[in-house]
Amino acid sequence: MAKYDPLHALLIDHHANEVTLSFGELEQILDDNLPPSAHQYQAWWANTHNQTHTHAQAWMEAGWRVDTLNLAQKWVRFVRAARPAR
Repeated sequence: MAKYDPLHALLIDHHANEVTLSFGELEQILDDNLPPSAHQYQAWWANTHNQTHTHAQAWMEAGWRVDTLNLAQKWVRFVRAARPAR
């Protein structure tokens, strides 16, 4: 998850229940470019528990999920994931 650690940290420390980021803002947070597939495919943004999707692990392990994605305008909205009932 190392490349996506800055996103993980931002979401852990974020106090609101949602955050919308442009792809440019994400790239500034990461200090790196998003891969071309992030710009082209909705599936890249899936909330998937998968060892090969370290980007999704970054937001999901921080307790967030992708709620809305706009590939044409290049932005994504993350929302806090529902907490399990105890």
